[in-house]
Amino acid sequence: MPLDYEKQQKIRSHLEGHNNRCPVCDTTKWIIFDDLISPICFDVEYRRPIEGKFFPIVALICNKCGYIWQMSAMKVGLIS
Repeated sequence: MPLDYEKQQKIRSHLEGHNNRCPVCDTTKWIIFDDLISPICFDVEYRRPIEGKFFPIVALICNKCGYIWQMSAMKVGLIS
């Protein structure tokens, strides 16, 4: 489900309180990815993905160079 306007505003508000410059090109213009993303959680001992375990992430894409910045959806306030 895409992030609605209210959730996108929470992300923008979170950015205002932090350094939001792109580490590659130094711009402050970000595109908010439509959905939350999650990396694959991996069991190192058994060398396989852990089913049902995820870490929700907000992804921002630099409008100038394409760098992808990832932040915890919990810290941004989208998930409690």
